[in-house]
Amino acid sequence: FRSSGSPNKLSMTYDANAQKVVVAYTNSGNTYLYAKVGTVTGTSISWGAESTIDSFGDWPTLAYDVNAQKGVCAFIDDGNSSYPSAYVGAIAGTGISWGAQTVYKSLGGNSVGCGYDSTNQTMLCASTHAASTGAGVNIGTVSGSSISFGGSWQAFTTLFGYYPRCQWDSANQRIIATYQNDSDQYGRAFIGSVSGTTITWGSEIVFNSAASYRPWVIFNSSAGVNKAYFVYNTVGSSGPATGITATVSGLTATFDTAVAYGATNNVGATTNQPALDTSTGLIASLYAPDAGGYYFMPSCKMFTTPYSNLTATNFIGISDAAILDTASGNI
Repeated sequence: FRSSGSPNKLSMTYDANAQKVVVAYTNSGNTYLYAKVGTVTGTSISWGAESTIDSFGDWPTLAYDVNAQKGVCAFIDDGNSSYPSAYVGAIAGTGISWGAQTVYKSLGGNSVGCGYDSTNQTMLCASTHAASTGAGVNIGTVSGSSISFGGSWQAFTTLFGYYPRCQWDSANQRIIATYQNDSDQYGRAFIGSVSGTTITWGSEIVFNSAASYRPWVIFNSSAGVNKAYFVYNTVGSSGPATGITATVSGLTATFDTAVAYGATNNVGATTNQPALDTSTGLIASLYAPDAGGYYFMPSCKMFTTPYSNLTATNFIGISDAAILDTASGNI
């Protein structure tokens, strides 16, 4: 989608109203934050003209507001004291226009995250900051071409870190958050309940007591699934990509067994960003395995989320012996 420069720190979302994808990215040749709109036809994609989101933008994360039918881009504004900020984008044809910038945390940050609360029809904008401030989320409402934040930024940890991510669990009506802790790098999750613009966070959950770099989280709302899916790099910042599913209950979550799916050297701040195919319930997770030397080939793995559809009404009983498909037996 760009034949010059070095696009990096990519994030993508799908505009269900326009039926197009939007990608935000930086370019190592300058300080600008860009976006493009893609139109999918069959197995190909065509791109519209490049638009500038901000002239000093860094670490973009995109999310789609289903109610407002607009895209939201959270980012670090390196031209304004590295404040975490957001823009609202509206697609017209094969282009996208951006409204006025809104700061959602007046303190220098290092990275951001963004998710959509489908229950309350609000945006969840996360950011990480220096020690004692930590990582947290602010709740915003999109109106027209702007976003406003009626409450305060609310920390889920006071520890220093990077790569805050947040998603909405529509089944349990909870925020699911994660980030990369700067100290031990362990995989951590936080569950929050929302009342208006106030977030109540549960206790920290450590789901991997080892290095868990550059995490992402997505919620699989497919019928019968309703699980969170976390991805992260292990061993080191260039370690294998790994995924793990979790079930939320109250303000905590239980985790299944982690599964490694990438070779070593999965480098890049956004290489493990997952996406949900709502038509199939499959999760696509991006990663970049080492192809030799310093050359990396972007790749994608498709996953199903394990779940059980056992209920009190469809459980019949237990057999006292093995029974073939065509045979009969006692239950």
